[in-house]
Amino acid sequence: MRKRLFLISTLLLTAVQIIWAQTVISVSVTNADALAKAVQTDNADIVLGADIQLESYLNIDGKTVTIDLNGHTLSRNIEGNPASDGHVIY
Repeated sequence: MRKRLFLISTLLLTAVQIIWAQTVISVSVTNADALAKAVQTDNADIVLGADIQLESYLNIDGKTVTIDLNGHTLSRNIEGNPASDGHVIY
């Protein structure tokens, strides 16, 4: 009986850990600082609440994020040179 209870507990704990690891965090951002912070969260679902112009690169290395422009513009102006298309982030 104890072995069966241990096995069931272990399986439930494993299932909770898998679900927890796949949890998506939904965040609405309205400025570049908030966006930079949001992309550091793995499994982030980011929705723009305003047009945002970046003055530096976003580091999303090793992260899984989705950015919904939600009708807004995400552009960059690196060292005074705006992006040619206004929508690409490198």
